[in-house]
Amino acid sequence: ALPILHIHKVIEDFFGNLKGYGKRINDVKECKEHVTMNSGHFHKDRRAFLRTSVKELETILADQPGLIGPKALFVFMALSFCRDEINWLVRHAENVTKTKTPEDYIDNKIAELIFLMEELKMLIRKHTWVIQRYHLQYLCRYDVQVLSDIIQNFTVCPEEESVIMSSFVTTLSSLTLKQADNKEQFDFTALRLDWFRLQAYTSVTKAPLHLRDNADLGKVMNLISFHTMMLDSLDEMIVETSDLSTFCFYIRTFEKMFALTMEEPLMLRYSIAFPMVCSHFVNCIHEMCPEEYPHLKNCGLGLCNTFLEEISKQA
Repeated sequence: ALPILHIHKVIEDFFGNLKGYGKRINDVKECKEHVTMNSGHFHKDRRAFLRTSVKELETILADQPGLIGPKALFVFMALSFCRDEINWLVRHAENVTKTKTPEDYIDNKIAELIFLMEELKMLIRKHTWVIQRYHLQYLCRYDVQVLSDIIQNFTVCPEEESVIMSSFVTTLSSLTLKQADNKEQFDFTALRLDWFRLQAYTSVTKAPLHLRDNADLGKVMNLISFHTMMLDSLDEMIVETSDLSTFCFYIRTFEKMFALTMEEPLMLRYSIAFPMVCSHFVNCIHEMCPEEYPHLKNCGLGLCNTFLEEISKQA
């Protein structure tokens, strides 16, 4: 089990060692009492809301896949909201603070939320071409025009910054719909790195061109960065917004949630979500520690087989 850090206690001790901060200690205690009384019910309601909303979103997109392009951001937002709520429940389920409603920390419908996340991910992968085609048109038509107008309105533009911004316009202008239709592989890593480099150039104290004075440039470049990721980094975006590998560190909680699901007749249809989550475990791997892969793979595979055996008994 992972060690638990009781942050309110740590903060109280910190302020206790500082003169004149007694009032802050009382503020922290009030916050702790408020959270203890309300957070369980708040997150329970939020999970219930997400189950309904995400189910509606999945149904609409499955029926009208053409909407996945313009609504891609909302899909990733839905995935991240669900992930955050599931992670919150996992981390608190084994460490419930003193509360009058401990049942708020038990969710026998969590399988439905996980299943809906998997359904959304499947839709993204199935209709990748739709997403790419939509955002390719956005980049080569709207984004490049807005960026060009912003650059032309600069009164001061040093040579290095000018070269980088010109390369942005050139790269985006060269895009064509045939590239998406021919299923070409896109790679905008260089463009995004140049955007980071431009931010560094325009953020130093004596820079002739300050990014803080040109907020529109920051907005459109962040938008462009997201649009490029819809072309070359969809798999990475899926992992970033929906990874549930935290279950790898809370096996007992994971098994308890599965057991609750199997006891709930209406949730049996979503029980397959648990074996599917086992594939997330390998996302815990860090490139500096590749030797952990066999352990995580065996852990995920063992749990997956256990879950499938239990599901088959119910079939």
